[in-house]
Amino acid sequence: MPLSLKLPRRNPEAPRPSLRERYAALKGSAAKVMGKEQSRHRWPRLAGGGEPSKAMSTLIEAHQLAYARCLHGMGEDGADMAALRQAEEEAFRALLHAPLTSDTDRGCYAAAVIERENGLLVRCHAGTRNDPLSVAYRNLRFGEHAREPEETRHIGRKPEAGADPILAAIEAHRAAHAAWHPLMCAWSNTHGGTPEYAAAEAADAAARRVEREAFRALLTVAARNRTVAEAQSRAFSGARSVRLE
Repeated sequence: MPLSLKLPRRNPEAPRPSLRERYAALKGSAAKVMGKEQSRHRWPRLAGGGEPSKAMSTLIEAHQLAYARCLHGMGEDGADMAALRQAEEEAFRALLHAPLTSDTDRGCYAAAVIERENGLLVRCHAGTRNDPLSVAYRNLRFGEHAREPEETRHIGRKPEAGADPILAAIEAHRAAHAAWHPLMCAWSNTHGGTPEYAAAEAADAAARRVEREAFRALLTVAARNRTVAEAQSRAFSGARSVRLE
């Protein structure tokens, strides 16, 4: 049997309320809504903790109010930011030097201090989820202590600066040139037609081949990577050509 939705129908024989009666009913309903006192915003309890003391709650709420006024003033023209920041600093100092009488007060105290130090007014930026202050705050406030997944731990971190390929190629060519140069000098100072000459010529040819390969690699890397190090590579190659000539 198919299901059917039956909506309540108005009794056609029932008397229809007049406009005056409708207006009075709406006015009474609006008065109830407007007159209802709004509940104050409260942070959730610390994980595994109870209610802080009245003195600690008062100090935390006073600082939160001063902090909110300071943030609100940053978006308004003509706001006295120096006075607002001074009021926020004084409220925070009062909280910072408050006596701690229970473990619950200590937890709320730590969460409030970390929240302020990790906020916009102090750090001028929002901390990432992996930031130590952010992790400590979530652990204190909500009990979130698990680490981030491996694939998301790099988010928000500055990438590690890799070695400049041109500088690496320059160092490789310098090493090859330093190994080839004494062999070239020894070959030039050896008399021709002697066994020593043939050995020196073979050693010079092998070392020079390595030096040429390193120099070609340097030119290839310099052509692909247009960085500041290219000027150094060109200067070194110019000095090399002068020495060879």
